[in-house]
Amino acid sequence: MEIISVKITSVFETGAVKAKANAVLGRFGVRGIKVCEGKSGLFVAMPSYKSAKGKYIDIFFPMDKEAK
Repeated sequence: MEIISVKITSVFETGAVKAKANAVLGRFGVRGIKVCEGKSGLFVAMPSYKSAKGKYIDIFFPMDKEAK
């Protein structure tokens, strides 16, 4: 799967989460990727989150009709 683009959306100086990003991987998009700092260094955490209204937001989705 080809990485087409990655966009850093937030950067944090304190706490375990150091940055958040969105990416386009081939014909799919991923929202809310987290770059975290652990005991062994930085790692990428797969996204998952719930909106303020309690509704789950799609985080991995097709970018075009063919991918659906």
